[in-house]
Amino acid sequence: MKRPNIILLIIDTLREDHGKGLEALEQFGFVKYENAIAPAPWTLPSHASIFTGLYPSMHGIHESYGVYVGEKMAELSSAKMEGLRLGLLGELGDYGYDTYIITANPFITPLHGFRGTKSIHLRGFLYSLDNAYLNDLLRLYKNHLRLARELMRRGQAWLSIKGAYYFARSKIDQALVRAGIYERPILEKGSNLILEILDDALRGGRRTGIDLRKDEGSFFLFINMMEAHAPYVAGDIDDSLSVNAYLEAVFKGEAPREAVNIWRKRYPIHSAYAVSRALDIVRKLSLVIDDSLFIVTSDHGELLGDGGFSHGYFLEDGVLRVPLYIRWPRGMTALKQEGQLISLTQVPSLIRGVVDGSTPVIGRRIAMAESFGSNFNYSGRISVTEEEVKRVFSHRVKVYLQGGKWFVYNEGTDSIEKVEGMGMDEAKATAKNLLQW
Repeated sequence: MKRPNIILLIIDTLREDHGKGLEALEQFGFVKYENAIAPAPWTLPSHASIFTGLYPSMHGIHESYGVYVGEKMAELSSAKMEGLRLGLLGELGDYGYDTYIITANPFITPLHGFRGTKSIHLRGFLYSLDNAYLNDLLRLYKNHLRLARELMRRGQAWLSIKGAYYFARSKIDQALVRAGIYERPILEKGSNLILEILDDALRGGRRTGIDLRKDEGSFFLFINMMEAHAPYVAGDIDDSLSVNAYLEAVFKGEAPREAVNIWRKRYPIHSAYAVSRALDIVRKLSLVIDDSLFIVTSDHGELLGDGGFSHGYFLEDGVLRVPLYIRWPRGMTALKQEGQLISLTQVPSLIRGVVDGSTPVIGRRIAMAESFGSNFNYSGRISVTEEEVKRVFSHRVKVYLQGGKWFVYNEGTDSIEKVEGMGMDEAKATAKNLLQW
């Protein structure tokens, strides 16, 4: 008997309270689940948890002092994911699944240990061809000719041609903004190309190598779309505005007002667009939806000056509470939520239960999220004191409990930073008990 297909759609950076419109998923048979909590406040550790079922301190793929985006992070992540047999990717491969990855996020790539039967990563095509992601590829394949050959070998020559259009458009956008002529209200970050890839995949995958219509065998399809993620203005395509404002918020406690105002104005526009594009993706996949477990969620949210800025480091609701919708395979009764909270670390056990026919569980009494410091290197960007560095680079955990209780515990200082609905002593005792792994 053919096992159900598995489809996991991550709407990157979508806050739960900015997911209006996703309720339309219920028309396709999806069930909405409440109080879903991301295990980390940024992409890489959160995805590693979603793929392995482990919290960041357990799988080890997270920021720390000296380990930043673009500096040692890819090597660390790749080695850890290999050690964990690629998590869901390896496990589903053992069950005979074809594992497909379509990602617009620069962290969810083979370079970081996310490698499927077929992986299509769009980042190098979307913003600029000299960005850090493409430089990583060039280091891997030594020169442009070898890289071109590798793209052709992977069947991505078509994607290269398609990507040239988005690259050209981004450059035109930047030029128009610098000239004070025009600012595109919404920046395209890959969803159009994702829809074209899916269109090909539903016809047998001649161009992309992704075949979603095979009569035999099952597939795992993972999609990460970036429409809700910065940049929100063309002037931030190089990340200079967002990263500098983020570091100010992390180390100094407040982001520049200019950046906050841009985020508050432009994030709702981009998140609404992300929702509409996610619905387009679901419609596109309606041909295979009945035989699939289909999960739609986000890896984290985005702070708009409400307790922080952007994402990473902060453990606020705006960056940790995410939407969660699930469509169960034909013939399977939708699971009822058993606990008040859901951690995205439950995704692998949920998928495993559907695949092997056991009884999966959704919901629990406790959910957590962890931070270990700034995921961007502050050196050369912002002047900081030794005390500020010590404060930032510390293991911090936010624990959500039944009944609306929660607290933030700093393991480095052995202190409760924030608490709601319980006493300090009870919170600290709970934290120490939970972190004994």
